[in-house]
Amino acid sequence: MNTSGDLAVGILLGNSYGPGGQVVIFKNATGSGTVYNTPLTKEYFDGYDPSGNLFADGFGSSNYSFALVELPKGSTKFVTIKTSNSPDFPGSVQWDGTYLAVFDQQTSETYQYTVSGTTATLKNSVQFTGLATAPRRG
Repeated sequence: MNTSGDLAVGILLGNSYGPGGQVVIFKNATGSGTVYNTPLTKEYFDGYDPSGNLFADGFGSSNYSFALVELPKGSTKFVTIKTSNSPDFPGSVQWDGTYLAVFDQQTSETYQYTVSGTTATLKNSVQFTGLATAPRRG
């Protein structure tokens, strides 16, 4: 959700909205939503930055490798964002207060980017290690 209360929902696989790789935005988190096509074949995660720009990650349509896209605030068309590194598998996308943070599910790393135009420059990465387990029920 953005600060205006708009809810973005990604479409991983096709459904009644059409093929995968789309995002549906529900204005004020109500109604039937507006469908936006992305350059992705599968959209995994999305998140807004404080300016209202929507970022999403998934797999690109031409080569089925990681891709990051942006729907700039006020636009109706997603643009591809080139990352300065090559994440392996899409993970959560969120604003962390300073950077656009993208988690790589394959490597268990979070990449922190600054974004300028259509380029995301890696500033930091955080490696997660160890195995987290849920407590056992008696």
